[in-house]
Amino acid sequence: MAPRRGPGRRDAIERGIARVVDWAGLVEPLDGDPVGPDLSYDAERVAIEDVFATSASGERAEDVNWRDVIARVQAQAARTRDLWLGIYWARAGAMAGALDAVADGVQLLAALIETHWDMVHPQLDEVGFLGRKSACDGLARHAEFIQPLRRVALIAHPRLGSYSAADLERFEQEGDAAEGYGMFRAALEQLDAEAIDAAIDTLDTIRDAIRRVDRVLTDNAGEDTGTDFAPTYQVLAQMRAGLARHSHTATASGTDAGTAGEGAAAQTDTARGDSAAGGFIAGRIETRDDVLRALDAVADYYRRREPGSAVPLALRRAREWVPKTFIEVLADIAPASMEDARRVLMSQSMMAEAGLE
Repeated sequence: MAPRRGPGRRDAIERGIARVVDWAGLVEPLDGDPVGPDLSYDAERVAIEDVFATSASGERAEDVNWRDVIARVQAQAARTRDLWLGIYWARAGAMAGALDAVADGVQLLAALIETHWDMVHPQLDEVGFLGRKSACDGLARHAEFIQPLRRVALIAHPRLGSYSAADLERFEQEGDAAEGYGMFRAALEQLDAEAIDAAIDTLDTIRDAIRRVDRVLTDNAGEDTGTDFAPTYQVLAQMRAGLARHSHTATASGTDAGTAGEGAAAQTDTARGDSAAGGFIAGRIETRDDVLRALDAVADYYRRREPGSAVPLALRRAREWVPKTFIEVLADIAPASMEDARRVLMSQSMMAEAGLE
């Protein structure tokens, strides 16, 4: 089901805080010192870091004005060139439910390390490569970035509710039996395709900026390794696929020939992230998550093309078996047969030990 088109209903998608970012002013060398002063111990920086420390501990995280945090980070970014500020900006954007702010943060991070790798704060002679990698690792950690990102409302309606990536995945798996699906359909029918496409474009911007960061880290890792952004690529692909199902124009993965071969970063994204898109499963199935996505894709076909089929019910059961052992599956299918199964398996084991097989 795709939304209708209409004039400028972009506010139906959670697009974050309104702002105009002076990118050139935040990346260009500063007067007298290309990267400006180290503000690690500046009172304003300490206050920003305290907010993140408090939210990580679970104390009063819901009371934080994350848009104010973004504004404070942006003010610091005008005074210095520090990759931590791009990371804080992106994380605060996720906490604020503002996709645009997430995109701003990762674009700033990418631009800073591409332009000022040798000099950007924290400087290499102080923290080394691993110090910078450790900072970037925050954008691949579930608690710090991925979980807040998954909670961002991708579709929002003033009367009919807001819906995150997790909601879209649940509706895709459970169909019209899912709780809240009717309200979701009503909200979707009132949205304009341009609004959903704009949110998809923002997700693509985030992904592409992460790729740029990934590439710079990989190129400068030496004997070390860069940040493993696979979890980030995966969640971005899932979010994009959830929106693309309701777009006239977007594809599920958003990849093209120009980006699919762009070095190690793009290969990681394509292999680990874009395979999570929820549409056609390209290439080999390598992980249990790939298996689950393949089962979901088959179930989706039957729901759309053969709605009377019982296959989706069987696949839902099979989905529950993916992480289970053979004995656990057998117990689920026929619990009364467990004693016979154990007796047979034990006999075979004993025969093998005795060399009688």
